[in-house]
Amino acid sequence: MATFKFSTGGGTPNPGQWTAIDAGDLNTVAQGYTTFNLAASSETGFDHRINIGADTGRAANSADISQSAILYYDTGISVSDLANGEKNTGVIQIEFEPFGVDNTTSYRTDTTYPQGVMLFTTLATPPFTSGDMGYFGHGMFFVPAGAVNNAYYCFPRTMRTTLATSLQAVLWGFANPFKSLVHTTTFAQTVDSSTKALALSQADFHGFIDDTANNLDQALVGVSQVTDGVSSFSTSASDTIKIGCAFQVGVTNDGTVKTWDFNLRWRKLLSV
Repeated sequence: MATFKFSTGGGTPNPGQWTAIDAGDLNTVAQGYTTFNLAASSETGFDHRINIGADTGRAANSADISQSAILYYDTGISVSDLANGEKNTGVIQIEFEPFGVDNTTSYRTDTTYPQGVMLFTTLATPPFTSGDMGYFGHGMFFVPAGAVNNAYYCFPRTMRTTLATSLQAVLWGFANPFKSLVHTTTFAQTVDSSTKALALSQADFHGFIDDTANNLDQALVGVSQVTDGVSSFSTSASDTIKIGCAFQVGVTNDGTVKTWDFNLRWRKLLSV
C-alpha cells in the first residue's frame, strides 16, 4: 500500500500528523436526545465538553448508533481524491481522549445514569438510517454492577447491515486511568458498474489505558476489527468520509445532564 512518497534523499517519510479538531469543525445531531450540545471544556489541557441527557435511555446490554447522540467531523475525503497508482488507497484515524475516566469519578460511581461512547466512520450524513455505509463499535460503556459501574466494550459492526450491536466483555478494571479510544479505517478505490467508487474496506478499534507503573500506553482487549471488503462504497463525489463519536446515557427523564470532557484528533495517510 503506497500512501505517501519517500524523499529522494533517503530520509524518513512523514505519514501524517495528528491534528486537533476544532469546535467550529464539529457537527452535532441529537437523534432523540433532549439535551445534546458541544461546549468548551473547563479542564486544563482539554478542548471540548459534551452535555447529554433527558433521553428515554438505553438498554444496559446494547449500543444502537441510530439512538445515540452524534458528534462528527467531515474530512472532505471523497471518491475524487482517489486515482490509479499511489492514490488508490488510504487510511484515516480518529482519537478520542477523555478526561478523568478512573475509579474516583462518576463514570465509575454513577449507576443511575451510566454513560457510553463509541467511534465510527461513515459515508452517510447523520442522522443514521438502515443501509448507511460505514463502521461503528468497540467504545466504552458503563454498566451497573452493584454500587459501581463496570466498563464494557461492544462488538464492531458494519452499518449497512445493522445499526445496533451488543456489549461484548469487560474493557478494563479501573485500576489505571483510561487514556483513549482510537479508530482506524482503510479506504480504497474500486469500480461499480464501470464507475469509480470509494470503498470503506476495513475498520480497527483500540482502547488504551495509562499504564502509570510503566509510563506507557497499554492497548486493551487487542484489536476489535471488522471488514466489509469493498461492499461499503459510494460513486458520488458528494459522499465524503465522516468520523466521529456516538454518545449514550441511561434514563434521564428527570432532566439530569451528564458530561464528557475530551480532546478529539484525526489524521489521514493518503497521497494527494
